[in-house]
Amino acid sequence: MNRPDFSQAVQATGGYQFYVDSRVPIQYDLNNKAVRHKLSLQSLPDSTLLLSFLRHRQDEASCLNLNQVSTPTVLGVDLKEMESFGLIQEPHTSHLTPHIYIDEEALVWSLMKSVGDTLIYQNDKGESVPVVIAGTYPTGIFHGNAIMSSEDFRRLWPKEVGVEVLLMKSPCPEEAAETLAMAMSEYGLNIQTVEERIRMFFEVTETYLIIFLTLGGLGLLLGIFSLMIIVRKNLAAQATTILQYRAMGFSESLVGQLLLRENLLVPLYAVGVGAIGSVISISANVGGAGPVTLLLAFIGLVGIGLILYYGIKYIIQQTNNNEQTI
Repeated sequence: MNRPDFSQAVQATGGYQFYVDSRVPIQYDLNNKAVRHKLSLQSLPDSTLLLSFLRHRQDEASCLNLNQVSTPTVLGVDLKEMESFGLIQEPHTSHLTPHIYIDEEALVWSLMKSVGDTLIYQNDKGESVPVVIAGTYPTGIFHGNAIMSSEDFRRLWPKEVGVEVLLMKSPCPEEAAETLAMAMSEYGLNIQTVEERIRMFFEVTETYLIIFLTLGGLGLLLGIFSLMIIVRKNLAAQATTILQYRAMGFSESLVGQLLLRENLLVPLYAVGVGAIGSVISISANVGGAGPVTLLLAFIGLVGIGLILYYGIKYIIQQTNNNEQTI
């Protein structure tokens, strides 16, 4: 249930379906019909839209880099275009100081900064320029990148005029991606779906969840076997009490029920408390869990209860048989 849900990735990126990374800066406006004709992109549907980003390469500030960074890579774009990505443009306190926006996770864990702090970048002249962190945006396909207005970007790095990052949406996404890759193969395009890119950033999270799931399963098995051993030793210590029950005229079935209730009370209480604690810990994700996940969780919980019930019942029966033999 703690695994992230990527089914709504396109809706969370303004409807853009592909993230395009170009090794060679693109000097053209790919939304222009004349440019599309020149680059053999006329087969793209007319409603295909590409959002362009300037890029100033600096440190990798995503979760793929475990080191602390000081200056993340900057993407320059019209900030109004970023509203669909959850970026809220706040009033500038000074139009003379460049502002950037960084995704929440990179700001806290990679930069270890907060909103209002200042980063130092080098402009094209080699001068140190303070850049203020004006706000954040939700972690997504731009994870690890700082977003800056195109005006501030051109003022700092006027020589970096080529577009290196594109977002694309089209009514025929697969056809549009294939056309773009073939027509602009000399630019070294790397085209990813937005879901693939987000999954890439969550590979570390997925690995940790798998490790925790495996260790948790082993711990659960170890706990069940340990419980059975404790129950067996407890029944062995109660041999005299069991004999007294029989001497007083209690039937074998009644003695078995008494012992079963006595030994089931603590494990079922432990399972109940653990289940409630687990539900509370993942309560934020329960609403997003699919019916299959919830069904598997329910079956697993019932399965644990049945294993405890029949396991303890079997041990009690074996103990009673041994006592009768004696």
